[in-house]
Amino acid sequence: MLREKEFVGYFPELRGRSTEEQISLIGCARYEVFVRQGRGGRAALVLVVSFLLAAAVAFLPLVFWRTSFLINSMFIAVGVFISMHVYKRLYGHLLKQGLRHVLENQS
Repeated sequence: MLREKEFVGYFPELRGRSTEEQISLIGCARYEVFVRQGRGGRAALVLVVSFLLAAAVAFLPLVFWRTSFLINSMFIAVGVFISMHVYKRLYGHLLKQGLRHVLENQS
């Protein structure tokens, strides 16, 4: 339920529908992608890639330039922000595949 709420208003295909209907369709799309199509491995890969991206942005400047604590903290914050954005986009892409299938079967 929590994951579905994050994507309310995210997909253009669902705009104009009520919040409850969007949450229901996104839940069906999650089930379609991860259970029926078996793409749970891709979701795990998306999570790992986003973590590695955050770690690279956060710690590479520390390794190469030995900057101050404040600058390192800013790089960590930027890395986490980029990671969260990339994760949401890639996860949303997976959900969109399931959503297309759900909407096709609904019509």
